[in-house]
Amino acid sequence: MLQEDGTDSKKKYGANAILGISIAVCKAG
Repeated sequence: MLQEDGTDSKKKYGANAILGISIAVCKAG
């Protein structure tokens, strides 16, 4: 996820958004 988004995108979406997505993916997976 982080590799695809890159630093710029991480700043745009925010750490909270990426963290939430990561958790959702982990639960779904």
